[in-house]
Amino acid sequence: MKRALLLLLLPLLLSGCGLVSDTPLSSERSAPRDNRLQGIWRPKDTSNHSYYYVAYGPANTGSILTFGKNDSIAGKSQLDLHRYNFFVTQTPKYSFLDVIEVSAETGKAPSNKPPAWSFIKYRFTWTGALEANLVAGEAFENAVRAGILRGTVDNHNVTVRHAPPGRLLSIIESSNPKDVFEPPGYAKKIAGP
Repeated sequence: MKRALLLLLLPLLLSGCGLVSDTPLSSERSAPRDNRLQGIWRPKDTSNHSYYYVAYGPANTGSILTFGKNDSIAGKSQLDLHRYNFFVTQTPKYSFLDVIEVSAETGKAPSNKPPAWSFIKYRFTWTGALEANLVAGEAFENAVRAGILRGTVDNHNVTVRHAPPGRLLSIIESSNPKDVFEPPGYAKKIAGP
């Protein structure tokens, strides 16, 4: 998934780079459903003109539709639209969105490329705002360089291939949070069930 598109996904004020894996953190078959995510969200950062519509399908998987004004396309203001599929992974310490970009028209990931999963740690604040942190950081770079994970590091972007089940979660759970999470971004729900 391109980093710029992931930044549209949630209002994250990021200075670092992301982690992409060809496998999710867990199986979507065992994913819990978090109905608090459903609705239309608006970034608390007023300079971000995007909205995020989150809805579940009949199972415990859902879709996120991001839309907003983009002034950088040919110097004109245009609508920017992206779709992602997601499911939730929960551990005793954290809740995550396992996210993959899909075609806005078909809802399917491209079949000519390996899957590109990204991960967002989330929680709800006492005011009901959504706090989200992109999963990324030094711990993954170090794990690839040490041979603990197979993959590549390119200018702090980490791409992991064929991670055994639980390996990424093990690194996340055992690391200092500053080494696996970017600073948080916040969104507030403006409409929803």
